[in-house]
Amino acid sequence: MDVIIAQNQANIAANQAQQPNQPNAQPVTQQAKQAVKQPTVKAASADPADEIRKFKKLADDGIITKEEFEAKKKQLLGL
Repeated sequence: MDVIIAQNQANIAANQAQQPNQPNAQPVTQQAKQAVKQPTVKAASADPADEIRKFKKLADDGIITKEEFEAKKKQLLGL
């Protein structure tokens, strides 16, 4: 049993050593919420309907609130 624990600890240490240190990394949900708050840069190929669908999925998945989705939708529609 002690051998298994020691092997697990060695594996954990090796995995941590292989992963880059990202002290400023944020959870994906926080990044998504910040994307909602940032102004949208309209590219020539950016379709507002596609953008709305993307944010609707974030709302449906619980990553952003319904209020955040509605605000972004209004922004994309220019309302």
